[in-house]
Amino acid sequence: MRRITICALFVASFGFVASGNHAFAITWTTLDAPGASATAAYGISGGNICGTYQNPSSVAGHGFRFDGAAWTTLDAPLANETWALGIDGSNIVGFYHSSADPPFLPDHGFLYDGTTYETLDYPGASRTQASGISGKSVVGYYQNSSGPWRGFVYDGSNYTTLTAPSAGALSGQGTFPLKLEGSNIVGDFIDSSGVYHGFLYDGSAYTTLDDPFAGALSRQGTIAYDIDGGNIVGGFIDSSGVNHGFLYNGSVYATLDDPSAGTSNGTGTSVNGIEGANIVGWYFDSGKVQHAFLATVPEPSGVVLAGIAALLTLAVSRAHWPLS
Repeated sequence: MRRITICALFVASFGFVASGNHAFAITWTTLDAPGASATAAYGISGGNICGTYQNPSSVAGHGFRFDGAAWTTLDAPLANETWALGIDGSNIVGFYHSSADPPFLPDHGFLYDGTTYETLDYPGASRTQASGISGKSVVGYYQNSSGPWRGFVYDGSNYTTLTAPSAGALSGQGTFPLKLEGSNIVGDFIDSSGVYHGFLYDGSAYTTLDDPFAGALSRQGTIAYDIDGGNIVGGFIDSSGVNHGFLYNGSVYATLDDPSAGTSNGTGTSVNGIEGANIVGWYFDSGKVQHAFLATVPEPSGVVLAGIAALLTLAVSRAHWPLS
């Protein structure tokens, strides 16, 4: 799909943000899987990053785990494509296409514990995708035949369905939980007009999260990808079709754009995972080549992140899985 060459990792750009008497440098590090034509990072836990890459000779994706030094390929058994979307400790979740199924359909969720792959299929569903894990709880989404997508929480024994109140009911619309922390779940829903809206679900109520700079037309809008304490990260698509990452501290949205990202339709940045001061995601450069990144704030403090969010917001302005 697109071409990347791996260079020495840790080629970084720096953006400086001042707060009080301190200056904080956000370090952006490009992460390209060896030999890959496209790489996207979706989760981070304990310094380990999970995601998906593609080789130049195939459009099929391969999951990966990157520990800061070594890349480990994750291919589910019998799969012709594997996506690793969420990580917690040694556990990784995602979805795969089976070589026994019709090409690219249906999808099967999986849980990989470092040794064994467990298939996670929502009962009766034609497609299941697992996207986030925290402890023994897994979130994701499923589809029955050609109907809307619905979210789920799986506790190891039982599935609970999640449907955002304003989610659309047509095929391709619906509710998409993406990550969780404790009882808090973030994700997005697609409304009846085809617009994306982020959400935070606390176990009883849904709060809609719309970045103020997101577009309001079909296939535009906001996606909340991950949560860590009081900080939520994600991406939005503006009215020009450009992707931007964001950090939301509960009060303000900070736009986060990788310095190497393109600024035209179909390019840009998405922030997909957060752990303390580290965030991961992907960007499309000006040539529409997709790269993963790790961005780090030197002082790992929620206060610092909140301050950066406020300052960046004042200074500025998918398909669900763009790697396809």
